[in-house]
This record gives sequence, C-alpha cells and structure tokens, in this order.
Amino acid sequence: TLGFLASLTRAAVVDRIAVTVGNQVITETEILRSIALTAFLNGEKPSFTPESKRQAADREVEQKLIRKEMEFGHYAGATDEQAAELLDKTAKNVGGEEQLERQLTAAGLTVRDLEQHLLWQLTLVRFVDLRFRPAIQVTAQDVQQYYTREILPKQKPGQPVRLADVRDQILETLSAQRADQQLDEWLKHAKATTRIDYKKEAFE
Repeated sequence: TLGFLASLTRAAVVDRIAVTVGNQVITETEILRSIALTAFLNGEKPSFTPESKRQAADREVEQKLIRKEMEFGHYAGATDEQAAELLDKTAKNVGGEEQLERQLTAAGLTVRDLEQHLLWQLTLVRFVDLRFRPAIQVTAQDVQQYYTREILPKQKPGQPVRLADVRDQILETLSAQRADQQLDEWLKHAKATTRIDYKKEAFE
C-alpha cells in the first residue's frame, strides 16, 4: 500500500499523460487509481506491474470510448443516487461507513473514488441495455438448445428442472451474453477507428 501511495503521489506531482484517445487523455494517476479500486473491490492486493498498468489503461480507454458514444448519442448515465445506494450496500458488507472509509484510506483511496467507480459500473450496464439489448433476438430454439446443453446435464436424480421453470432465466442469460458480445465488437471497431497512443514511459 505504501508503494501505491508513493506511486500515486509521484504521479500526482507530474501526472503525466499515459494514453491519448483521440483528443482525450488518460493520466498515470487515473491508471494507478483504477488498479487500486479493482483490487480493493476484489479483495486483492494491488499489483502495479507494467502488465497490470496496461490492463488498467485498456479499461480506461474503453471507458473514454463509451463515454464519447454516450455523449454523441445522448445516452443518460446512472444517477448519483443510484451510486450512493450501491455505496451504502458496499459499506454494510464491510461493517459500516467508518470501516469502509478506514479500508479505503489504507488502500490510498477515498469514498469519492469508490463512488465514482460504482457510478461508472452502473452507467456501463445502463449503456449496454440501451445501446445493444433492443436489437438482440433470442429464439425458442436458442432457449431449447441452451436448456439441453447447460441445464439438463446438471439435473440431479429425482429433481427434474422443467424448461418452463427456467425459460425466463435462460432468456436473460442469453440476452446478456449477446449484449456483451455486441459491446466487444463495437469496442473493437471503435478502437480500430480511433487514434490511440500508449506512452511507453508510463508503463515501465
């Protein structure tokens, strides 16, 4: 943690640009904070290797591209109230607000950092639902195939699972999978058509 604080302090003094995405920039501080937040939420120790920095930078690049698309398409994001509600649930999971704040401070983070991160996660889900879900079609045959492939083999003797009982769950699963695939394809295209420059010195 002390290593992260030192890295963050060093980055904050210079806060050099790590990546340019079109006319947008991602700073080294943003990448370090992303690593720390992801590790915090996963209950892991943050790793600030060149590889983990690059992975965090990739996530930040995708966020910039999505935010630009949201602005262009006038997509509404999640609200601060929704993020605050999720933050409250997170606090309860660790024993209250004071405990959460202590843990965040120990990780070199603030409550605001976490709230902004949660706000983005909610916004991303909302964007995927609005941008890709409407065009997704799941047929009865798709549902049957999933049921046959994924549900039937896992049934326990004497405890049959009828298709009718899990149809809605399968529909949701397939829709979510296809929406994620559509997002991945869209991001691939967006990256290919946007000038993205990773500054080598920021990932050493």
